[in-house]
Amino acid sequence: MTVNKLLVGSSGVKTREIKLKFTVFRAIDNPILCEEYANGHLKLLKEYGVTSITSSNRIWDKNPGTYIVLARDMDSNDLVGGIRIQRYSKEYPLPVQLAIGGEAPELNERIEDHDVKYGSGEMCGLWNSKAVAKMGVSWMLTRASVVICEQVGVESLWGICANYTLRMFENVGYRVIRDIGNEGRFPYPTSEYISHPVWMNTDTLVTTNEEARDEIFDLRKSKQQQKIFEGTDFVITTDYNLQLKIT
Repeated sequence: MTVNKLLVGSSGVKTREIKLKFTVFRAIDNPILCEEYANGHLKLLKEYGVTSITSSNRIWDKNPGTYIVLARDMDSNDLVGGIRIQRYSKEYPLPVQLAIGGEAPELNERIEDHDVKYGSGEMCGLWNSKAVAKMGVSWMLTRASVVICEQVGVESLWGICANYTLRMFENVGYRVIRDIGNEGRFPYPTSEYISHPVWMNTDTLVTTNEEARDEIFDLRKSKQQQKIFEGTDFVITTDYNLQLKIT
């Protein structure tokens, strides 16, 4: 494995060390891991008072086009985060379609058209536990999910994100689709929140910032490797294994 050192706002003060392992699997191949991932996500949503959200509906684990990236603490073996890539099909519409497709039928048309040309999918179901909050784990998961798109035939990636996660999604390459809804704004998952439909090209990564683009291309080239992330009061050693195995 190669070891790369990436500095993330480091001040030289290191008070916590953590080791995380990132792995990927197809949902239908491992129901036990699906359950662990779903329970972790649901627990976090409830902690924030969100009890009704389309991406938490358990239809994705029956979809042969669902792939999950997990982040696990290597010392405690606790699952600390996860994210899904879902491939579009008529039988399994994308979560963004279920969320706002009724209000924006033109979005459905674009997703279907892009699927024929490029392969449409969605990054969704992102969560990380409070145990690793503000340590960049969500950033790591979003980038890892873009890495696996090449393996599952998804070049046109869609999604829906809240205001507070928009910066992270834009970092990885997403851009708000502003010609639908109220200039790209929808009340979702409740009227108290504003969310945005987003889209990116996972092949060229032309809208991805340089640091994230370099990391994604590096992980595509070598899917099994280690990296070190340093923060102001933590150091994270990551062990990536992003080679998808279909059983």
